Amino acid sequence: MKALRFALLVQRRLSARDLPLLVVLALLTTLALVSAIGAPRLLATTLDRAVRQAVAAEGADGDVVVRSQVGITSLGTGPILVDPSQVGARSRALRAQLPPAVRAVTDPASVAAFGPEVRLTFADTRPQLQNGPIGVRVALLTRPDAVRLRSGALPASPVRSGVADVVVSQAVATATSLRVGSVLDVPREQGLRRGTSLRLRVTGIVDRVPVDGPSPWTDAGPVWRAQENRNGTSPPLQVVALADAAGVAAAAEAQGPFTAVFRMHVAASRLSSASAPAVARSVSMLRANPDPLQGGSGDRLTLRSELPEAVARAERQARSATAQFALLSAGVLGTAAVAIVLLGGLIAARRRDETLLQRARGAAVPAVAAPALVESAAVVLVAGAVAAALLRAPVPLGAVLIAVVALLATPVQLARTAVGSAVRRAPANRSDRLRLRRVRTARRIAAEAGLVLVAVVAVLVLGAGGGLSGSRPNPLLVIAPLLLAAAATVVVLRLLPPVVSGAALLLRRSRGVAGVLVAARARRTRSALALLAVCIASGLALNDGMLVAAVDAGQEDASWDRVGADARAASAVDAARLRAAPGVTGAASLVALPGTSVDLRTTSTTATLLAVDRGYPAVVAALPASSPGTAAVLRRLRGAGPRVPVVVDAETARSMVGSTLQLQLDSGVVPARAVGVVPDGPSGYRQGPFVFVDLEALEARAPGLRPTTALVMGPGAGSALSAAGVPADRVLTRTGWLAAQRAGPLVVGTRSATLLAAGLLGLFALAALSAGVLAGAPDRRRTLGLLRTLGMRRRIGWWLLVADLAPLVVGGLAGGAAIGVVAAEVFDPALVLAALTGGRFDPPVVISGPVLGAVLGGAVVVLAATVAVEAVTWRRDRFSEVLRVGGQG
Repeated sequence: MKALRFALLVQRRLSARDLPLLVVLALLTTLALVSAIGAPRLLATTLDRAVRQAVAAEGADGDVVVRSQVGITSLGTGPILVDPSQVGARSRALRAQLPPAVRAVTDPASVAAFGPEVRLTFADTRPQLQNGPIGVRVALLTRPDAVRLRSGALPASPVRSGVADVVVSQAVATATSLRVGSVLDVPREQGLRRGTSLRLRVTGIVDRVPVDGPSPWTDAGPVWRAQENRNGTSPPLQVVALADAAGVAAAAEAQGPFTAVFRMHVAASRLSSASAPAVARSVSMLRANPDPLQGGSGDRLTLRSELPEAVARAERQARSATAQFALLSAGVLGTAAVAIVLLGGLIAARRRDETLLQRARGAAVPAVAAPALVESAAVVLVAGAVAAALLRAPVPLGAVLIAVVALLATPVQLARTAVGSAVRRAPANRSDRLRLRRVRTARRIAAEAGLVLVAVVAVLVLGAGGGLSGSRPNPLLVIAPLLLAAAATVVVLRLLPPVVSGAALLLRRSRGVAGVLVAARARRTRSALALLAVCIASGLALNDGMLVAAVDAGQEDASWDRVGADARAASAVDAARLRAAPGVTGAASLVALPGTSVDLRTTSTTATLLAVDRGYPAVVAALPASSPGTAAVLRRLRGAGPRVPVVVDAETARSMVGSTLQLQLDSGVVPARAVGVVPDGPSGYRQGPFVFVDLEALEARAPGLRPTTALVMGPGAGSALSAAGVPADRVLTRTGWLAAQRAGPLVVGTRSATLLAAGLLGLFALAALSAGVLAGAPDRRRTLGLLRTLGMRRRIGWWLLVADLAPLVVGGLAGGAAIGVVAAEVFDPALVLAALTGGRFDPPVVISGPVLGAVLGGAVVVLAATVAVEAVTWRRDRFSEVLRVGGQG
């Protein structure tokens, strides 16, 4: 009982004396726990935003669209159809049959039901059309509350067989000269069933009004404005006329079943990275087999949605962010753990005298460590409570490991001191002592060699791509950087003595006592943990900087690849006018004909035919990544001859025998001859392989061909296209693409995490280095006190600090440089940086001057802060009282 009371009394006084260090330990532990808990939360937020953006970018293609057929069918005479009057009820039943995961992220269905288009001429209408012919499609008016009557009346049931009353919009009536009372008789040759006829009677003119819920006009077609067509295969004007359920039944009886579209909009804001895969799987299964949606109705259903593809793309891109977060977390938490251990060791070193006193009084090792364990538990509980209050999130494994390290750092090192205080008996025989020393040395070398070997194996496995293709990053991606840092620390510790010895020889020859003093201090054994912290922090900070620089450079390169110029317009523009515009250095017009059949004599292939004008080679030559000689090869397209000159890409050239080929166009076969080969075409925004041909030469063979795309180079490219009257939604500028890419959730999230990790690495390295410096402060004070008694000035203490710090910092930076280089070559390919750059290929990771300068600048700041910590401790020293008989200083 007395022993316990004595231990608690001693522990209370020690805790009061070391309260500043305990506060620092609590702050450091809190920051480490916040980092460990916050990283998964930031990752989850980033992935949620990424999957939502990917689904939202699909637009209407990402909606869940179910198609069925509407009409009246006698029992047993054909497929089961949805009754026109039951379309609304069928849409509600469909949504009720959706899997819960899909139903939770979709809105109520918008419904459209429409029949086949019929072509009506002047002779088919009374009174005759003023503009025609027209293509008319009858659609179901699913929501009468969504229209406002301007004149006439809405369709009224019942109608007689073969007659459908319809209403049209004011814009359609104006464009087609239809009015209330117009009658449209569908000709027999328009696909009417045998023995039936169809007459459409216009009973009213309507306008639309806003409604609550989904719009009923998304899939109805050109209801509110006549659609113009100039392709020659469809009527010049296409319109939609609205009928009620009875009118649709009459029209379907004559024309056949109508198509019903039930569109359920996917609300991207309700998706998360955790729920999106389950939703995508459910949609994929329904797309393959929509029978579970029938619900006993028996109608035939088809389901379409691009949601699974969008989620799959988001998941592939999310692997990059997940792997990068894993690499960042490993470095930050590893450095934090080392800093906590060093700070715990500093507290244990300050209690060395009390520990030896307790052991001298007969205290057991557990009795020495137990009070410190209670103290550490209180520190961890406080830190954990603060971290939990700041971040209400699940506790990951990394936070648990940090808590365990903080809990055991001081007690374990106190126990080690207590065990080391025991009297150890050495063999009396000198040869036995030498043999024992050799055994210990061999064990240490074997352990160090084993550590280096394990690190090498981990690096080789990652370099071979082991396990990097899964949905989760390989655990080696978390462990390998720490193993590599530990191996680098071992190597640096073995290389430091000869390097320091060489520097000491030079310092001894300098004038004064400083050189001799620094040379003597530099030979002392270094703290492996402090060196490990500097290695991890500098190495991974260097790698973080290289990642940021690589992503920035990759995004810049990808912007040229994806746009193809400073600006690209999906519209026909006069290239000569663009070239004359201010700020424009080059412009070209072209037309792309994808899916063109190319006869290569011995085989045939499908390629994208690019008909380019004479300005295209200059645009290609101005691209930063343009292959040398590509523009010169493209200028050969201006040649003449019976065969049209073409330039093929390398993929097409590998399939050719000879230089002649034939292009299969709608206007006929065009004989051609290859006059050159280029490495590739505009693969960033077109799908190859590619065949280039002169635009004027092809227009002579295909008179209907017209340019559809314009490429513009120069700082005034966007302004020139705007001045030419090109709508803004048909123009893509390189700067706009780059800004959108850099504002993406994955890019913003990983960049923020990278910069935050670099700052945390510097902070934890500072804590580790400061703890290492403070641990050696008593020895430096004793040495400085001795030198002061010999008449030395106080500033000689700075030389002592330089001698202790320089090998740690320089060795740590050297080891960190090796870690950064290996990480760039081995770890970074696992990060799939193309998902962040938006390019087709991962960008190379290179060491840039600004990154190297930033790392060195950070090291200088950490070193200056560490020196400031030492200077603060000197202010309280009285060097006349440091040297005492038996004192520790």
